[in-house]
Parts: sequence; C-alpha cells; structure tokens
Amino acid sequence: MINDSARACNSRYNAVNNSTPWVSIDRYARMKFVASFWLSLPERLMACLLLFFLVPSLLVSGALIHCTAGSPVIVTDELPNFSGAMAQRLRFRTTGHGTPLFRLVGRFLRRYSVDELPGFWSVAVGHISLREFLRQLY
Repeated sequence: MINDSARACNSRYNAVNNSTPWVSIDRYARMKFVASFWLSLPERLMACLLLFFLVPSLLVSGALIHCTAGSPVIVTDELPNFSGAMAQRLRFRTTGHGTPLFRLVGRFLRRYSVDELPGFWSVAVGHISLREFLRQLY
C-alpha cells in the first residue's frame, strides 16, 4: 500500500523525469533477483554435487594439514564477486608455521590446486559464481 506522501513524491518524479514510478522499479529489481537465482541454480547444484564426491579427499587433506601444522585448517580469502561486492572464498591453509612435512604437503596441495577445493562451498552457498571461482584458479 502506498501512502499519500509517497504517491505525491512519485508523481512529481514522473512529471520531471517522464519515467516509470518507483514501485515498478522495485518490481523490476525483484524480477532481476528471481532471474539471477534461476540462472545461478545449475552452478550451485553442480558445486554441491562436486562437494559430495570430493568429501573424502577434503577430509584427508584437512587431516594432513591439521596433523602437520595444527589449526586453522581452512582460511578465507576476499575477492570481488559478480556484483562488485566483496565475497569470501574458502581454501586450505598451505603456508605458515608447521613441520617440514607441512611444507611438503602445502607444496603438493598448491601445485595441484587441491587447496582451492573448499571454495566450491562458496559457490554452493551463492557468494561467488562458478565462472569466477574457476577464473581465480587459472
């Protein structure tokens, strides 16, 4: 329900700019959100499926990091997402203090990009798109 002051402001805006009222702009924003949700749904489902199949390797990698270097096992990186806002991406910790074995494990994880696999969670949640995630890898 639009009150009288909003209606008066809206009619003045239309008279000056000769455009649609702000109520339809809200409807357009809602339609844009719904469209972006349906477009990102296949990417998010694919990320969930990949996470399901990668759980054993993620657990082994996390256990190796925890045994050789302690915690934290997963760290966050901030990167700009498709809308320009900063989003968080997860990854395994591969640098820092730890045993010499941790350095070997970290080099292996970095060389084969295994440390980036927790980033699929950020895709599944919808913080970043799959294209942005893959672009950061290569």
